[in-house]
Amino acid sequence: MRYKSSVEGQSPQVVRTVVVVNVKKIVGLLVVALLIYFVVVQPNAAANSVHNIGTILKNAADSVTSFFTQIV
Repeated sequence: MRYKSSVEGQSPQVVRTVVVVNVKKIVGLLVVALLIYFVVVQPNAAANSVHNIGTILKNAADSVTSFFTQIV
């Protein structure tokens, strides 16, 4: 066996998968913490950002709807 597993009874592939999942969880928690910090420190800018994102999504949905309406 080339690799010694740090978790008894599990292959190195399983150990690597566990590490990747843990990194994803940590990055996700950091993103959420950063968003909360942004909302607390600059609530007006955060609200403006959410409004802008909503406007972009609405415009995209309107464009897709218009596209399919023109096809039919």
